[in-house]
This record gives sequence, C-alpha cells and structure tokens, in this order.
Amino acid sequence: DSVAPEINFTADIVKFDLANIEALTGGQLKNTKGGINGRISATGNATNPDIEGEINFKNASFTPTMVNSEFTLENETIRLEGEEILLSNFRIKDKQNNIAKIDGKITSQAFQNFALNLKLTANKFQILNSTEKDNELFYGKVGATTTATITGSITQPVVNMHLNLTDDSDFTYVIPQSEKGVLEQKGIVRWIDHDAKNDPFLASVNPQDTAKATFTGIDLSANIELNDKETFNIIIDPATGDKLSVKGNSTLTLDIDPTGDMVLTGRYEISEGSYDLSFYKLVKRKFLIEKGSTITWSGNPLDATMDLRAIFEVETSPIELIAAQTDDPQQLNLYKQRLPFKVYLLIKGELMTPEISFQLDMDEASRNAFGGVVYAKLRDINTRESDLNKQVFALLILKRFISDNPLDNRAGSDVASTARRSVSKLLSEQLNRLSENVKVVELTFDVKSYEDYSSGSAEGQTDLQLGLSKSLLNDRLVVKVSGNFEVEGDRSDGNSASDYLGDLALEYKLTEDGRFRIRGFRNTNFDMISGELQETGVGLIYIKDYNTLRELFKANAKDE
Repeated sequence: DSVAPEINFTADIVKFDLANIEALTGGQLKNTKGGINGRISATGNATNPDIEGEINFKNASFTPTMVNSEFTLENETIRLEGEEILLSNFRIKDKQNNIAKIDGKITSQAFQNFALNLKLTANKFQILNSTEKDNELFYGKVGATTTATITGSITQPVVNMHLNLTDDSDFTYVIPQSEKGVLEQKGIVRWIDHDAKNDPFLASVNPQDTAKATFTGIDLSANIELNDKETFNIIIDPATGDKLSVKGNSTLTLDIDPTGDMVLTGRYEISEGSYDLSFYKLVKRKFLIEKGSTITWSGNPLDATMDLRAIFEVETSPIELIAAQTDDPQQLNLYKQRLPFKVYLLIKGELMTPEISFQLDMDEASRNAFGGVVYAKLRDINTRESDLNKQVFALLILKRFISDNPLDNRAGSDVASTARRSVSKLLSEQLNRLSENVKVVELTFDVKSYEDYSSGSAEGQTDLQLGLSKSLLNDRLVVKVSGNFEVEGDRSDGNSASDYLGDLALEYKLTEDGRFRIRGFRNTNFDMISGELQETGVGLIYIKDYNTLRELFKANAKDE
C-alpha cells in the first residue's frame, strides 16, 4: 500500500509591503501603505494538512477608489488553527478613528469549502467619502452605525443587517441619461449571431478551458432607518443640473438575492427639501418641497413612485391679469400693488419618467385682496393648461405675469415712464461726451431712471453708474473701477464711496501687442437664485482680428 506523503514546514513572513499589491487591483485600491508579517506552519498529511499560525497587519491602510474612504488596520491579527480562520476583535478604523469590528471564524473543509460565521458592528463608520470625480453615478459623505451577521459560504454569503446612517450623511445619486432607454429595451431586443457556429475561432474555443467564477452571489437582507437628518440628492437631469434634495424619515427594507435581483420596499416621507428647476441653463429656480411629500419603493430601486408638492414664491403686481377686465386708469393703478403668489410644482409618477405639472395659488390672507378678483382669476387660469403654463413660465423667468397680449405691458406703459427712460439715455450720452475731455483717466457714465412700485405706489428711482479706468506701466496694465450711485430713491441719502466703487478689474497685457492678456476682477452682481452676490476671479484673454474663419488659425503676420 502507498503511504500518503507527510509535510512539515514553517514559513516566516518577516515583512511584506502592501503597496506591492496596489498595481494588481486594477486601480480599485489607492494609497496602500503598511505591511504584514507572521508565521505559518503546516504539518501532517499533504492533502489535509494541519495549519497553525497568524498573520499580523502593521499600520496597514488602503482606500477603495470607488468610495474614496481610507481604512486602517493598525495592529490586527488573523489566526489560523487547524481548519479554522479566527478573527477576534478585528478592528478597522476610518479617517476619523471610528471603528468597525469583526468577530467570528471561517471554517474550511480541506481548505476547499469555507463556511462563514461572522458578526460585524460599526459605530458612525464612514463608508463613503467621494466626489463626482471619484464616481459619476453616486458620491457623497456617508457614515453608518450597523450590526450585521454574515453566514453562508464564501461563494454565497448570507448577510442580515440593521443600518442607521449618521446625521451628517449627504448622498448624491445621478440618473444616467441613457438609463431609461436601456431599461425599456431590456428583454425586448435580443441579438443572435447565426454565423457563430461557422466561425472557426469560436468553434475552437472549449468552454471547459475558460476560468469559472466560484462566487455565485450574495443573499442580503437589510433594514435601513432614516430619521430626518440625512440628506439625499437625486440629479434628475445631469445636462441641466435639475436636482431633488430631500430629508425625511422611513424604514426601508433592501433585499438582494444571489442572482443579483434587488428589491427595495418602504415609504419615505419628506420633512424638508427642494427641487432645483432649470430652463436651458439660463434660469434656475429653487422650489421648496412641502412636508408630507413622499417617495415610495415597492420593488426595483429605480422604479420609485414620487408624490411631491413643491413651492416657489414670487411677489409681483397682478395688473397684467386684470388689465383686460377694465379700462379705468385709476382702478388699474390700484392693481400695480405687489402681492405674494405661489407657483406649485407637482411631481408624480416614476422616478425615471416623472410627470410634472404646475398650479398657481395665494396665501389665505391674500386671497381676498381686491375683493377676491385676483384669486378668482388664478383659479380660472388653473383650469386651462395652456394659459397656466404661460403664466408659470412668466413668473419663473420674468417674475411677473403677462397679459393676453404680451406686447401690451400695463406695468410700465405710461408716458412718464417712457420719458424717464428717454431722459436716462440722453443724460448718459451727454455725460460720456463730457468725459472725453478728461485726459488723465477715462470716465464712463450710465443713468437709469424709472418708476418703482415696490412701496405700492409709483416712486421715482434714478441710479448713476460711474466707471473709471487708468492705464499704467506704458499701457500694459489697465485698472478699472465702477459702481452704482443712487441719485433718487429710498437710499439716496445714505450713499457712500463703497456704493459706487464696488467693482474692480485689473487687466495686464502679457504681450506687447496685447494679444494675450490676464484679467482679475471683483464684481457685485444680482443672481436670480441667490440675490445680490460678489464674484471674484481671474481669466486669460486671447484677442485676434480676422475677416474669415481661416485666418483665425493662421500664424500672425510678421512686421516688415
């Protein structure tokens, strides 16, 4: 009878630098540091040896590229005893020294089949710390407190988990533009290559020669608790930047079977949030979502059903709505009073293909204004989608209503207003002509005069814009300052130097001909979303004169 060979050897791992394995991960790991050491001995039958020893991690750290969160193993040990791999108080630290701990063992049969019996606990452990540069589909900062049991086999683990996210979690998911088309086509179009059986290359391939994956999938069941503190962002349209941002509470159940099918169930009730709506990148409006709006999952995570109600508030004059109902100038003048209005954005249907509609409304305290005439007009407009969309568009873009004849602007069509605008233009031209006689610096003037109805009645408003520029260093450096000075209006008595010297620009010619220039600026602008804001920046300018497009790409002509 043949005797099975016996083995008896010991391997000492003095030091292995973990940075050596980073290149083997295909970019999935980065910033790999630290090392491992240990001692492993194997004795007995070669087919079923008795293995004893340990592997020690010393100041080891790594960062999975997709989540961009650094994990550290300071001084952790994995023990091998017989056919068991033991993990006792095996701790993983995140960047803020929060700990995820693993306890349990992995049991093998002749080191071929591995059975799992592990417990995972974590407290405010950061599992995601990424930006759009790390992953275009999802990113953010997410921490988790969890308890989980991991059983089953290494080829098909079974995970049961209870998960709470940290209060400062901020997660963004981007819906790809092509995602809906791909989902619609799935299972409908099937490509079959009838020439495959005649292909000599394919015919020579033996499937038994190819590598076979042993991992058959994960069986996951997770309860996810949300409590009004976590922020979730869903970018509906990456091209325009339309984004849904919400906070809410819910208990969601996520199940993943070994085939990869995911089922998410639960009702997410929104406590606060917003929807950013864009019009061709020209205008952005932020709608505030009403408390009680919901997102419901009952299967595929991408098939969520939305029932959202969001509000955009605007204060404007209702005269354009009522202008066609009366010709009395005195009565029309009353409707120039500004009132608060609400534009409701209603989002219903599936997350991938939302149904968006609008509705106009007023606060209860304002509904009786002018005897309820304005509110009655709004209710009438809501019954006709074409008229409703026209007024919503005007409120969102222009922040005012438009009349049935959009060329008839009752809010500023009187003779006095026309005269004021004409005088503004005349004064600007005359002041600029006078400034041509000033040789030391260059001056520019712009006068704007109009009627302001913000107080409920017509009040004169006149603004003077002053611009000053000076060339230095043989005309290589140009310094420009400008700003507004209120001549007529509520704040005309409180003007200071900062009011009309608020904007600054420095422009330097990098080349003598001025073709390449660098420009720095500090401007005060009015943004439709944020209101008044200050912008500071720097830019590189290239200037070239050409008569045809071909000349733009030619080298500059040399001077004779």
